[in-house]
Amino acid sequence: TLTANASLSAQTLPSIAPAAPQPASPADSVLELSPFVISSSSETGWIATETLAGSRLRTDFKDVPNQIETFTKDFMQDLGLTSLDQALIYTANVENASDFMPATANANYVSDPALSGRVRGIGSGTLTRNFFKVQNPTDNFNIERATVASGPNAILFGLGSPAGILDATPARALLRNRYGFELTYDSENSRRGTFDANVLVVPKKLAVRLMGLSKREYTEKTPNLDRDERLYGAVTFKPFKPTTVV
Repeated sequence: TLTANASLSAQTLPSIAPAAPQPASPADSVLELSPFVISSSSETGWIATETLAGSRLRTDFKDVPNQIETFTKDFMQDLGLTSLDQALIYTANVENASDFMPATANANYVSDPALSGRVRGIGSGTLTRNFFKVQNPTDNFNIERATVASGPNAILFGLGSPAGILDATPARALLRNRYGFELTYDSENSRRGTFDANVLVVPKKLAVRLMGLSKREYTEKTPNLDRDERLYGAVTFKPFKPTTVV
């Protein structure tokens, strides 16, 4: 015997008074980011999501067809890398000064190491800071990120090496107080000290940043000494809300 039961119930809900209209809120201000600046919020640990390489405009990596590698500050600090040259061993198709040393024709001696690594087996890449060519090696004490762009692109054709460029982004003054100091020693009796002082002079308006480096680096080959003394300063001035001068 099959039994099927069906029931139907109804309930009357109490009447609900219509909600009072909410007062109109003022329009939220729109924050427009500069297309020429990479914000620190675009980097999470070892991962960078935006770049200026390839077009000099802020572009997501997924939209850039060039072979570009970016080293964030966190990545280089976690691995104890103090220069862009040291970081090149973690790239593809790039050799640093320890791996590549240019030959000297008709001579029985070895020339000085190249200031920048050899890219794609062609030759030394162009050293730049903010895409302006420089001659002295890049140290990490005052940079926010480093970028290796392999091969020429439209914006650098005729200006940079056809092998590629090795670009560093110098640190900017932040609109907040920040202080730091580091000391490093190694088994070869090398010593390295850096400091970072970021001072907010006028809240939300003016900040000054001063960074310094003192290094005495030795190797197992003696006599050998790499001595480096550097000072770096940056100023950020925001006279108006949509205007920032760095």
